[in-house]
Amino acid sequence: MIEVEVRDFQSIERASIRIDGFTALVGRSNIGKSAFVRAVQAAITGAPVGAYVRHNTLCPRKTRKLKECRCQCSVHVKADGFDMLWEKGDFINRYTFNGVVYDKVNQGTPDFLLPFVAPIKVGEGKELLQVAEQFRPIFLLDQTGTVIADVLGDVAQLDRINTAMRLVEKDRRDAVSTRKVRKTDVTNLEHKLGDYEGLDASLAAVRVTEERYKAIKAKRDDAYAMGIYQERLSIIRSDARALSGVNSIIPPNPVPVLDKLKTFEKVSVFASLVSDRAIAIRGLTGIEAIKLPETADMWGKFETFKRLDGWVSALYVFQAWFDSRLPATKTTVPPLVNLSQVSEKHALLQGLVKRAEAVTSAIASLEKQIAETEQEEAETDQEFKALGVCPTCGQPVHPSAHVAA
Repeated sequence: MIEVEVRDFQSIERASIRIDGFTALVGRSNIGKSAFVRAVQAAITGAPVGAYVRHNTLCPRKTRKLKECRCQCSVHVKADGFDMLWEKGDFINRYTFNGVVYDKVNQGTPDFLLPFVAPIKVGEGKELLQVAEQFRPIFLLDQTGTVIADVLGDVAQLDRINTAMRLVEKDRRDAVSTRKVRKTDVTNLEHKLGDYEGLDASLAAVRVTEERYKAIKAKRDDAYAMGIYQERLSIIRSDARALSGVNSIIPPNPVPVLDKLKTFEKVSVFASLVSDRAIAIRGLTGIEAIKLPETADMWGKFETFKRLDGWVSALYVFQAWFDSRLPATKTTVPPLVNLSQVSEKHALLQGLVKRAEAVTSAIASLEKQIAETEQEEAETDQEFKALGVCPTCGQPVHPSAHVAA
């Protein structure tokens, strides 16, 4: 069954009919029968209908003699799987087919309608089977016998379609029967599923039992380890009882032994030196006796030499440090003529070192202050850019502007 509604087309303000198979419109003249058929044909073929749109009494065409207005006509056709709304006027040319909107469609049957209302070839032309034009003879009565025979031959092919439809119906019945069988199987499976009620609780109990078994096994392993420990402890106790008489033995003090060992090592080294010196002295039997200087005088000179050597080493170290800090300054080691002059110069150099350290510290402090100032300046730039305006004058700040401290 097909429902057709026509609005504002020629003399029709609103009319709707239901088409079920072959349908004929019957009535007196000039009541809109031809207009209804013409509206359906125009909607199917996308024909221009500017002169067919119905205008009400308030239309600007009638009140102000305008050439264009907002009036429009529409045809709505609904069937199973087919829903078409056609709207036509001066400012609208739209199809809505199965929920999809098509604006500004060209003349002729739209592509999306061709699978449903495509014209068929009859003789030299094409005919639209769904709607016959006004004053046209009944379908095929205006054609020659040859054309009618060709069309009837094509209609004979419908037997194949009917056969296919019967086979499809048979398949549908088989599918329904299979569905009933499957539904019975589902019912039986649902009954069997009841046998598994409480299975989750049983599985949970099994898991609890497995956990308990693992705990018992761990305890058993611990008990086995304790047994081994007790056996070893019993053996140790037996060995301890066998050594009970050893407690009366007092070991010697190791300190004197170690002291004697060190003394022995020194004596061994001294004996080796004495042996070497004896061999050397035996080789000097033909040389006259050598007179050795006084020991006290030698020790005094040794102490003086030791202090001077220390001063020289300290001066060399200081010169290397001073060269690394002030490469442009070349400091020479003063000649070791007078210890007082060396001491004064050393004190002067120490003062220079302290001044250099103070200057280095001041430079580091200044560099730190410069870095902090640059950081504050960068943060101020970011704040101004984020604010967008100057907090003093209220003027907008360009993103590329730089704020000077």
